Amino acid sequence: MFVNCKIENSMKIRNCKLIISNKGFTLLEIILTMGILAILATAGFGLYYGFQTNIKVDEVAGNIATILRHARANSISGEQGAQWGVRFVYPQTGDSYYDVFWGENYASATTTERSFLTTGVIFTNPAASSTLDVIFSRRSGSLENSTTTLTVSIKNEAGDIMKNIIIEPNGLIK
Repeated sequence: MFVNCKIENSMKIRNCKLIISNKGFTLLEIILTMGILAILATAGFGLYYGFQTNIKVDEVAGNIATILRHARANSISGEQGAQWGVRFVYPQTGDSYYDVFWGENYASATTTERSFLTTGVIFTNPAASSTLDVIFSRRSGSLENSTTTLTVSIKNEAGDIMKNIIIEPNGLIK
């Protein structure tokens, strides 16, 4: 708010006007802006959460593929003089995990490593209350006693993101 006046040559003040400036925001403008920001923040959080979940499932799938490749490499090189394998376990209760082992089969094998799935990620293959053994033949690295492709599948608990790790009969891992 300010006063605008004209001063003439004899120092007379004429035509004085009070000018009110509208240089602020109204309450309605502030409320609308806050509402738009709240909607954008909600949408951004949803996208961020989905992105984080996707990264988590990708990371677990990558870790499983790496473990399988390592077990296959150990079988090919004859590490410990035995074949190597990985057992995937989806128990009725408790956390899902996978064991790396060497030996003829899991029952008579020596387990070298146990890894648990990240919280929020579960197996879909093997199914609940079951196991899946992936055993690589010594020297060749092909699947032991299997002529079919094996698949290890994981997903997030919501079920909207799923990844498959495929093991071909020749031992190649995709």
